[in-house]
Amino acid sequence: MPSDFEEDIKIFRSVVSNPLELFLEQGLWVVAVYRLRQWGKRFRSPIMGVLLLKPLAFLLYKFMEIVTGNTIPAGVQIGKGLYLGQHGINLHHMVKVGENCYIEPGVIVGTRGVGYLGAPTIGDKVYLGADAKVLGDIHIGNNVIVMANSVVIEDVPDGVTVIGVPAKIMRDR
Repeated sequence: MPSDFEEDIKIFRSVVSNPLELFLEQGLWVVAVYRLRQWGKRFRSPIMGVLLLKPLAFLLYKFMEIVTGNTIPAGVQIGKGLYLGQHGINLHHMVKVGENCYIEPGVIVGTRGVGYLGAPTIGDKVYLGADAKVLGDIHIGNNVIVMANSVVIEDVPDGVTVIGVPAKIMRDR
């Protein structure tokens, strides 16, 4: 887990160069709490894991959820090198996110609603623009750009840009 967080920091440094601004970056704090919760799952010791780390990580998660509006449950599977925008990002607990992904503010990734099963799987090096929605049991390929305000409800192949409601392939990259 520490190496995953190191990769996350590298991604944030590519966006924010000033160390003070990096320290104040909301998304980095949310990612740090997520990584702490994932790391806490590994403890088998009841004292360290159950009595200390898990409750602390949960409280930090709830605090971050309230302060930033970002909801990243512990069940989400996220690869290393994650960038989260400032606020309002919601990921369903069954979502899988690949490595080196950028998720901008207001993005929702989850099911299509009550009665629908399955959540998206997002490939590596994917950019989800501000307020994009990725919904349902779908797969977003590697090296994909989902433009701002797009609603993706179907599979997206590798190496394309999608835009619109519902999202359509704009061009191959």
